[in-house]
Amino acid sequence: MAAPRVVVLSPWQPDQILTLSTLPALTRALVAQGADARLHGRWDFDWQEGDLSAPRPLTRAQRLWRTLVRLLPGTTDPYGTYAPPDGLYGHPLRWSEPESRRAQLDEAFWSSLDLSTTDVVVAPGWTTARRALEHPTRRAGCRVIAADFHMLEGCVPWARERAGDGVRISTGAWWPGDDLVVHACFPSFAKLYENAGVPLGSVRWMPYPLYVPHHAGARDVSSATFAFAGGRHDRDWSTLTAAGDRLTELSRPIRVHAPREAVPARAPFDPRGEVNVADFSDAIRHSRFVIVPLHGDDATRAAGISVAALAIAAGRPVIATDTPAMRDTVTDGVDAVLVPARDPRALADAIHALDTDPARLAALAKGAVHAAHQMDTTAWATRVIAEARAGG
Repeated sequence: MAAPRVVVLSPWQPDQILTLSTLPALTRALVAQGADARLHGRWDFDWQEGDLSAPRPLTRAQRLWRTLVRLLPGTTDPYGTYAPPDGLYGHPLRWSEPESRRAQLDEAFWSSLDLSTTDVVVAPGWTTARRALEHPTRRAGCRVIAADFHMLEGCVPWARERAGDGVRISTGAWWPGDDLVVHACFPSFAKLYENAGVPLGSVRWMPYPLYVPHHAGARDVSSATFAFAGGRHDRDWSTLTAAGDRLTELSRPIRVHAPREAVPARAPFDPRGEVNVADFSDAIRHSRFVIVPLHGDDATRAAGISVAALAIAAGRPVIATDTPAMRDTVTDGVDAVLVPARDPRALADAIHALDTDPARLAALAKGAVHAAHQMDTTAWATRVIAEARAGG
């Protein structure tokens, strides 16, 4: 049987870990499993040499790429160009373009895309999946995978446009057919997909994917000196602050990577302010365990999942508010401790238990390491190849 031909799309998007780590690693895993795979990035077409002709300070994106790429094969030149092994990408990745060129680069991304010989396309998000499905070079039978890790973001406008005036999208009449499948992480929200007219038979539920070696723990949890809390979306810092007031004898600090005003600058908290993605990930890798306090009011939102997934990838236990999306990501008593929303006592008890019970901390860390194997991009590549075989 011929090697499945896979194109992984990586247009510009704010999710830097997905762009700089997960998607390149997925492409590498596909190649390792025998696929004819390539990454088509927004920056992977021909550049004018003048863009990189003169030395300049590294941009934040270039520094981040250097941090994340350290475990991938290849080299990095002084201007931030990643040169991967032969057969993985068609062009190097470069990060020197100014923001003013974003529209021009986006157009070049789509106009340089050729899907005429492709079996399956991996498209992060609904907007990218739509453009891939409607691309003039896509041949009949080429499947598009909508990698939906932000829960239907961009789906409803597309559905309404295709359905037309007066047609309820929940009927599913807008669905474009067997050539579109969805890889998603939140089976607890299946009803939301049904309400959007997405046939559940076209959805493949899977763990949140990461390239685990980029985020693996830097040291054993027993020797780490702090717990981690961080993030922005839907965080319940007041409950964490109230829990901290109960933890007067906590032996190790809680390092907080969040806006400065999130928690008070007093024990047990060690506020670090907002930091870049690389530092954020690095702090999780060095922590004992990770705390994700959430408001939990909106059952249709998947808050805190990126942080929880990074913790699992690092082999770090998670203490988190018990929400449907969190239950889709971690397992209470196996790699996590889930506590009720707005319950400072329960949160403080969970933190104190992991701070003082090394056997329990080690057991949950072992569960996290096991769970990380299921979320690695190698497992996702296996699913993508199966999609290519089924569509052929």
